[in-house]
This record gives sequence, C-alpha cells and structure tokens, in this order.
Amino acid sequence: MSNLKLRSGSIDFIYTTKGEYIFLEINPAGQYGYNADCANTDLDNLIAQTLINSNEKKQHRVSHF
Repeated sequence: MSNLKLRSGSIDFIYTTKGEYIFLEINPAGQYGYNADCANTDLDNLIAQTLINSNEKKQHRVSHF
C-alpha cells in the first residue's frame, strides 16, 4: 500500500491448498460491506469512530501551537 501511496483499499488474496497466499488485486476504493455482513459486525460505526478520534487528536495538537 505504501509503495502505491494508498492509505486505504481492499486487497484480494486467495489461499491455496499448499498454504500459500496469492495476491490478486488492490481496489483503492475498497468495500467492506460483505465482510461486515458475514461477520455481523458494526464495522461502519468502528470506522467512523476511528476517523472521528483521529481528527480530534489532530485538532487538539494544532490548537496548542
């Protein structure tokens, strides 16, 4: 991801019967809905809260200068 200068995305791999991971693609506009639905997680909320917390930390650091 860093070599491609991507901050987010969906990376697709397959796992072979020989125990190897094979890279397929990176989708920079990645989607996570399928995984959240299958695992019955509240992934939308987790991502939103992480972004909010990250932004609040940045604003807090800037306000002290």
